[in-house]
Amino acid sequence: MSLFEQNSWKQQGVDYVIKHIPGEPRWGVFSPEEIALASDPSQVERIKTIRSGDVEKIRGLERIHCCDLTTEPITQSDFMVSNNGFDIPVTSYCLTSQKENSNKPAVLYYHGGGWCYGDRAVVENPCRLLAQYAGAIVFSTEYRLAPEHKYPTGPNDCYAVLRYVYEHADEFGIDKTRIIVSGDSAGGNLSAVLSHKDRNN
Repeated sequence: MSLFEQNSWKQQGVDYVIKHIPGEPRWGVFSPEEIALASDPSQVERIKTIRSGDVEKIRGLERIHCCDLTTEPITQSDFMVSNNGFDIPVTSYCLTSQKENSNKPAVLYYHGGGWCYGDRAVVENPCRLLAQYAGAIVFSTEYRLAPEHKYPTGPNDCYAVLRYVYEHADEFGIDKTRIIVSGDSAGGNLSAVLSHKDRNN
């Protein structure tokens, strides 16, 4: 198999695709670049910076997150969703011109950070831009992080918000048939987990 080929298959209604890391012929291993990065002691300080929410110090690495690129007014609001006695903070973003529409699509967006750092603030500007370009109401979830909160706390928080959005679709002006989950890095993994969980339930 060449490095540009991939394995793909369908299992229980889900399409799976596995691709090689460029330059790494083995399956299931980290790239040499990732191993070097993880072995660099200076990365510990970067992780602490990200977890502290000090975005200014990491502007060079997180540039897109620091720039509001929207060109139309966005309405933003915060609310809480309860999950087994814990209140999960959620922020919604919507084009102000579409706020009163009753048939909007919805995007639930989960931030990345290796399940142990990151927050809604890091993805605020991408969520604002997504709301503008998709014409959707975007929900960003402040799920609980490891290692303080053991698996499956994070995915359960995200699923609780997904259920809440679905069950309150009329209040948000959402078309229930057009709700998607998405995210970057760990958030992409969470989206896949929620898709399986929702299908199974």
